[in-house]
Amino acid sequence: MSKIKNKLSHFWFNSDERTRKMNRNVIYSIMLKGFSVLISLLLVPLTLGYLNSYEYGVWITINSVLTWINVMDIGLGNGLRNKLAECVSLKDFTNGKAYVSTTMAILTAISVLICLAGMIMNCFVDWNHLLNIDRPIANLNTIINVVLLCISVNFTIRTVGLIYLSYQETFMNDLLVCLGSLLSLIWIWLLTKFTAPSLMNVALAFSVSPIIVYVLAYPYTFLHRHREIKPGLRHVRKEFMRPLAGLGVKFFILQVACLLLFFTSNILISNIFSPAEVTPYSIAYKYFSLVYTVFMLMVNPLWSAITDAYVKRDIPWLEASMRKALKVFALSVAVIIVMVCVSKFIYRIWVGPSVEISYALSISLAVFNIVYIWSNLFSTWCNGVGHLRMALYSMCAAAVLFIPTCIWFARLMGLPGVAFSLATVLLIPCFFLYLQYRRDIRKLKASVS
Repeated sequence: MSKIKNKLSHFWFNSDERTRKMNRNVIYSIMLKGFSVLISLLLVPLTLGYLNSYEYGVWITINSVLTWINVMDIGLGNGLRNKLAECVSLKDFTNGKAYVSTTMAILTAISVLICLAGMIMNCFVDWNHLLNIDRPIANLNTIINVVLLCISVNFTIRTVGLIYLSYQETFMNDLLVCLGSLLSLIWIWLLTKFTAPSLMNVALAFSVSPIIVYVLAYPYTFLHRHREIKPGLRHVRKEFMRPLAGLGVKFFILQVACLLLFFTSNILISNIFSPAEVTPYSIAYKYFSLVYTVFMLMVNPLWSAITDAYVKRDIPWLEASMRKALKVFALSVAVIIVMVCVSKFIYRIWVGPSVEISYALSISLAVFNIVYIWSNLFSTWCNGVGHLRMALYSMCAAAVLFIPTCIWFARLMGLPGVAFSLATVLLIPCFFLYLQYRRDIRKLKASVS
């Protein structure tokens, strides 16, 4: 008992300030993410009960397509996160305010252009053909326009969450995400009670909810919690566009590569098989991604903390933190193995007998998640220190290989082949991102010796 007490005392009081801050973030984030995970699990059977399996698959696929808009910020969001984290570390709030103002001004302009361009293109796109939809879906183009508009608004306002990430207050960003999910859950529940099944209603519930939360959080963030970086047009600086864009473009290319890997899967499944097959895949994907979600909520605070420690050349802290992260990875692998063994039982309780999910699909997604967690561990390092070239090349190589690999595996193995193809191509960044981490540590040690 005394050993546990001593460990808790060291956890909260004897660690350095950066570690204490990160530990608090992890604890709070675990609680918030736990609630968010519960909400996301409840949303699946609730939405499936409101729509049918086919329409649910169509919604998941449409949402995957429109998620591409999130990368059209040319990486400015992540660029801001790194630049603002550096300013906070150096207590340079004048430049911090300028970085926030400049980023938000650019994002607003981009979001308007994207929304207009998307709505014009929507007039000429045959979504039924593109997504292999062979059943009539009412007001499909209108649904696309509504979701497009909501994503474009969210495009700029979500910067509020990045502010908290830069201040190493990850739990606040998680709170905003959690509240958005909770609002979606309440909205969908009300729909099941008072309205007839409608894909439009589901689209509104999922798309508008996060906007409401971020709009309400905006004044709290910039008028109360972090007034020192309150954005304004007079703080926009043209000369800050280059450093933001320089780092941002690298993040942008990385985001595009990641989207090619993870968000084209549903489109490929819809085309190779049917929109109905997206449903079991997305359910199994969500089930195994629970471990990834927990892993990332523990590792996410590392990003800005690594930036801070790297700026200050704190090598012992960097190495100790990465060792702890590797232990969490090993634990994650053990949990995933257990999840495979009990998957049939969990699916039956969660979504009932209406959706059949094979062991082969579960195993393939388990393998993918193990590989994905490893790659994200070391991509967090690369993101934190801003050394993105290796990540850039390896993720682009994986993205280029994914579609032909996916088609080949899918024809060979069926639906599980999609997940196996993801795991196979992700081995490339897994290897090279680890090499980048080892190289950075060696160079850092040489620079301070």
